[in-house]
Amino acid sequence: EFFHETSLEQRAEAKGKLGVTDKFLILSVGELRENKNPEVIIRALACLKEKGMDISHFRYGLLGAGKQEGELRNLIAEKELSDIVYFYGYQSDVRPYLQAADMLAFPTIREGLGMAALEAMAMGVPVLAADNRGTREFMMEKENGYVCMQNNPSEYARLIEKMYREQDKWCTNTEKRLQIRKSTEKFDKKNTITVMREVYGRAIN
Repeated sequence: EFFHETSLEQRAEAKGKLGVTDKFLILSVGELRENKNPEVIIRALACLKEKGMDISHFRYGLLGAGKQEGELRNLIAEKELSDIVYFYGYQSDVRPYLQAADMLAFPTIREGLGMAALEAMAMGVPVLAADNRGTREFMMEKENGYVCMQNNPSEYARLIEKMYREQDKWCTNTEKRLQIRKSTEKFDKKNTITVMREVYGRAIN
């Protein structure tokens, strides 16, 4: 209920407030550290640039803080992506950003479940996720996003470009956005409580 469905009108308004009306907005939410792996997305964008793709209409927003920030800033400067990658810092409420997002990049190396991805999908945002124990619980290939089976920049670049080319499918298709949201329903509190009651009931018996 907190991460609620976003209408196309709300999405347009949120994009306007962030100044990304004409941008393909990729977000990552989480602490800036090696396990969260934002570096691979920065390198993926560099790959797209190096192969001649015009990425001036891309924005990659990092929501979070952490010890890797300085290292990431150096990499961004090295790859000349300062006009593409933005640090939004730690945010207590990420919903205004998710409302404006075209996709969530979730390249975490290890993950217990992955609440940031579930929260994004609950708002209808497609996810590009790493293949790990947590994402295997909720990622449905081509239904709520794509899974990157290889942790390398070139493969992430391929899938970012694919999602960009498929904007009409993922970003402005109300039916698809509702489908993405629906894919998170089994993780709703009422459903997880039901499961936990069954688990404890079996243990008691």
